[in-house]
Amino acid sequence: MELERDVESYLKQQVKKAGGLSYKFVSPGQRGVPDQLIIYQGQVFFAEVKKSDGALRATQKVQIRKMQQHGASVFVIWSRADVVEMIKIMR
Repeated sequence: MELERDVESYLKQQVKKAGGLSYKFVSPGQRGVPDQLIIYQGQVFFAEVKKSDGALRATQKVQIRKMQQHGASVFVIWSRADVVEMIKIMR
C-alpha cells in the first residue's frame, strides 16, 4: 500500500522534473476541493491525492464534478503509476 504522503511527494517531484509547479491548495470555506494545484506550460490542473486504499468523500466527489463541469482538469491520484499517467496526459 502506498501512503498518501509518499504519493504526494512523488507527484511534486515528477511535476518539477517535467518543468511544472505544484502547490498545496487550500480553499477556505470550501470543503472537498482537490489538494494540489499544478501549473504546467500555461495550463492549470488540480489533483486530489489519496492513499492507494483510500476513498473520495462525498464532498470531494461533488467538488470535482462541479470543477469539471466548469472545464477544469482534475485528476484523482491513488498511486505513483497514476502520477506517471497524469504527467503523460498533461504533456
